[in-house]
Amino acid sequence: MKVIRLYLLKYKLAKLFKQAEEAAQQGIEAGDVVYNLLYGRATVFCNNFDHRYGGHIADSIPAMEDLRKLTIESVPGFTTQQIVALGAAAAVALLIGATFITAAMAEMYHGWQHLFHWMGM
Repeated sequence: MKVIRLYLLKYKLAKLFKQAEEAAQQGIEAGDVVYNLLYGRATVFCNNFDHRYGGHIADSIPAMEDLRKLTIESVPGFTTQQIVALGAAAAVALLIGATFITAAMAEMYHGWQHLFHWMGM
């Protein structure tokens, strides 16, 4: 019976992998809901088989890892223009922060001077 259920599992998974391949051919990008749904269904099929017969059948199917990778959205890297803009923003923030701290220190110094003068010291 296990052999028959394994054959049916592989047939169901093949249909899911075919749908994922068709979605990729249609230009649907990685991270789309379609791939998440397909991977979820494939995981449920594998978990049901594992629950009944033990083991981890999903580990022995290389296409499961490919489908899982399609569920993760690809993140583009930073461009040179973005890096320069972030660096300039950080430099401006540092300059403003240093100016604020310097002004606060000077004001505190003058405040203490006025307090001591008022106290007669």
